[in-house]
Amino acid sequence: AAAKSALYGGRWGEARRRYDAWLAVEPGDVEARLERAQLFDRLGEPVRARDAYAAVAAQFGPNPTAAAAAARIDRRERVAADLF
Repeated sequence: AAAKSALYGGRWGEARRRYDAWLAVEPGDVEARLERAQLFDRLGEPVRARDAYAAVAAQFGPNPTAAAAAARIDRRERVAADLF
């Protein structure tokens, strides 16, 4: 609950620490992995976010949430690249 509260409250550094602690105890928690990937994206680390979403699918099988989020990142990155 503390990790989610920090994430949704925009306290990115705290959220990162709390998700890392959560996943140290429960490395297989898909919810925590997805939310940490979302956090990476919010921190401006789209490659790391996309890798984290891909890791969920690789470890736990296809995940529609991870696939949709990764696709959004890809679209956003393509648009940004096209602007330059």
